[in-house]
Amino acid sequence: MEHRLSWKIIYVKHLDIKTKGVFMKLMIAMLMMLPTLATAATEIVYNSSSNPYIPARGYVTAQQICLNAGKDSFKIFVAQHTVETCDSVKTDYSDSTRPKKVCVGRKMVTVPATTKTVSAFTKKEVCQKWNRNDSAYPRCVSSVMKDTMFSTSYTQYKYEQADWRRERPISAVNKYIETCK
Repeated sequence: MEHRLSWKIIYVKHLDIKTKGVFMKLMIAMLMMLPTLATAATEIVYNSSSNPYIPARGYVTAQQICLNAGKDSFKIFVAQHTVETCDSVKTDYSDSTRPKKVCVGRKMVTVPATTKTVSAFTKKEVCQKWNRNDSAYPRCVSSVMKDTMFSTSYTQYKYEQADWRRERPISAVNKYIETCK
């Protein structure tokens, strides 16, 4: 009988050690999940569009760029930034093969934040007639300038912080520029 009693005591002690081990395993599993949970906060957003006014990085909001109600112009917010300017520019001919432009009176100027209205249309060269004698490289023979509207759509790609090559996006969503209110 004493043997069974001692076995139960050993078993209880063993159970206590097991619960500590399970607790530690659970803590380690939770710590290993932290980077997974943190990726939502540290994801990088890139935007792809043929429209030059859409920012390349970050979320695009109506405060940054919006399409006017008449759909003929964009309202663009330009944040405060610093620009390097020169009082004058001189040409240095000391290197005879390549003359260089030298900035004289270099200074940094802070440009205040502004909101600009720019046209939603641009001139684009469109080919009317092609020379297809060389099938691998057709050439444009005559072209004309036409008014085309900048794209109002863009593709938003989200990447993990660790994906510095931007090879595997988490998501890719097609979005449209909002209209101004």
